[in-house]
Amino acid sequence: MSARDSVEALIPAVARLDRERTARWRGAPGPASRHIFLLGFPRSGTTLIEQILGTIAGVVTLEEESTLALAAARLFSPQGIARLDELGESELAELRADYWQRVAAAGVDAAGKSFVDMDPFKAPSLPLIARLFPQAKIVLVRRDPRDVVWSCFRQTFAYSPVALELTTLERTTRYYDAVMTLTVACRDAFALDVHEVRYEMLVRDFDATTQALCGFLDLPWSEGLRDFSSRARATPVKTASAEQVRRSLYDGSGQWRRYADKLAPVMPILERWI
Repeated sequence: MSARDSVEALIPAVARLDRERTARWRGAPGPASRHIFLLGFPRSGTTLIEQILGTIAGVVTLEEESTLALAAARLFSPQGIARLDELGESELAELRADYWQRVAAAGVDAAGKSFVDMDPFKAPSLPLIARLFPQAKIVLVRRDPRDVVWSCFRQTFAYSPVALELTTLERTTRYYDAVMTLTVACRDAFALDVHEVRYEMLVRDFDATTQALCGFLDLPWSEGLRDFSSRARATPVKTASAEQVRRSLYDGSGQWRRYADKLAPVMPILERWI
């Protein structure tokens, strides 16, 4: 089964969950004082947001690590999603402990800090996040899908089942559509605490957008957030956006316009997300 097939199969499984029951899911204390998942889609601006948040004292971040690998291996299927409500406390505790062990193994000490798990590939794992960490804050980064799809199509990603979905323009578009549809289904099905950041608003009104983000996360805002590029130049950045975030803020929106003729065949799919 392809990555897109897997995501598409989850959509009806999520829709069948009992909303009243999922609203009663409760988490358990973890080592972090704040637990934040920074999600979206590759090339949407998640790395930029991660670097901005990383300038705040007491915030630690982790880039694109498989922190939910054990939970995904057991539950990332329609059958697994169907039994989310049936998970016992011992299994939930095991899956949560494995998550935090993976965070620590990646070199992050989250104890007493605001921990940002940044991974644009992790949006399909929202059902798992909702079950294991319903108290977590979710930041969803959105960008014009035409820019996102075109950028992903042109980018060379490390081999993975998802990377295979990004090898042609049509496959990239259909995978984007599947992930966005699942994200909407999850927002309907779960009592998630979500804040959406638009890339275009961030680059055009940085202060207002980051103030709203910090307000949602209960983190202090300062003018120092504008100096995120200094942090990015001083620390390793593993994502495909490394070069961009090491520069000062610039508006990279609208790049798709030069390739509008190439995007025309997939526009019927993308129009609903613009």
